[in-house]
Amino acid sequence: MTIFFAIVAVVLLGLLLVVLFTNNRLEKAVTRGDEEIVALKKQAEADRQNYESEAVRVRDEAEATVAAARQKLNQQAIELEQEAKRLQEHYESEAARVRDEAQSTVAAGQQKLNQQALAAC
Repeated sequence: MTIFFAIVAVVLLGLLLVVLFTNNRLEKAVTRGDEEIVALKKQAEADRQNYESEAVRVRDEAEATVAAARQKLNQQAIELEQEAKRLQEHYESEAARVRDEAQSTVAAGQQKLNQQALAAC
């Protein structure tokens, strides 16, 4: 009977060693998994910060581009207004010149008609 207990004790001792060894191995695996999770969380946070800073940079660049485009459009609008004013002044002066020429032509024609009417009397 002592031998039986000795055999059972040896078997139980062997099973205990297997359980301890397996437990140690599993604890190491869990520790490695935890370390990987921590590393992945750090990487995710770094990526999030990188994407946020990139988004801010792109937004700032877009705002600067829009501001430059607005400024250019405003400048072009001013130039177009100046050109329109210049053209208006040009055509107004041309119209005044043509009007004056027409009036002098009409006046000369009336004077000629008056002279012919006086000469016919």
